[in-house]
Amino acid sequence: MFLKIINPINKLKYYALSYLMESKVKLLYFYLCRKIMTALNNDKKIYIIVHGNRQNFEKVKSMLIEKNMNEENISMASLEKAGEIGEYVAMTWPPMAAKEVIISEIVGTNAEGKGMGAWGSIEQKEIFRIPL
Repeated sequence: MFLKIINPINKLKYYALSYLMESKVKLLYFYLCRKIMTALNNDKKIYIIVHGNRQNFEKVKSMLIEKNMNEENISMASLEKAGEIGEYVAMTWPPMAAKEVIISEIVGTNAEGKGMGAWGSIEQKEIFRIPL
């Protein structure tokens, strides 16, 4: 049996390199999210779907405002009326224990009833996700 003795200096270098790589990945993720958010049209409405967890609405709204979305264009989604093509949806996911927000663009109205209420007939294209 071969036992390798790890030199404490090498171990420290390994942890430092791991931390550096993790930091670079986080920075890249932040940069890409920021780049995509600036590509969104701030003049379009964005509907927030929280699956009944109303306490998440303000949290998601503040996240979107931090990402430079206009506060007056952010509203709670309604089961009676869905958004228009070209507008955006911010949906907490998964429904019962949300861990992220999925940002999607409404691209059509021909979906096969995958959701509840008026949103069941909306076709969406996912743009990106933000951790909650």
